[in-house]
Amino acid sequence: MSPEVLGIVLILTMLFAIFIGFPISFTLIFLGVFFGYIGFGDLVFYLMTFQFSGSMLEQTLAAIPLFTFMGILMEKANLMERLFTSVQMALARTKGSLFVAVLFVATIFGALIFAEYLNLMQLGFVILALVGIYFARLEINPPNKEGHDELSNQSTRA
Repeated sequence: MSPEVLGIVLILTMLFAIFIGFPISFTLIFLGVFFGYIGFGDLVFYLMTFQFSGSMLEQTLAAIPLFTFMGILMEKANLMERLFTSVQMALARTKGSLFVAVLFVATIFGALIFAEYLNLMQLGFVILALVGIYFARLEINPPNKEGHDELSNQSTRA
């Protein structure tokens, strides 16, 4: 079979397998081995061994368990919650302290786990949008000196 036809059959088989619901990782592995054996013969097994051992020499792969361990430690120690609470309390008298606390904590922890920095910052901005709606509601109906908002006082007087 010519390499061009083999490549087209490989792509069509891959799309078919993915669309019927097989996981992408297993589909790519099995199709690579199968079509590699058809195209290269026994050489494909030596090439797979060479690629596998080459990827194990990558020093950046050592960072994966370290980031996982750091995330577990931060979760068990409640560091994010404690930092968020302390920043919010430090800025309690400032208008919009919840807004600033979310942005600050998202930035700090995004910098700590650099691989997820953009996702964490996006989460921070989504939360900030919700906080903005919360503050907009506070501006519409602020509490008076007695701690009750004006609408509840009017409804109790009527």
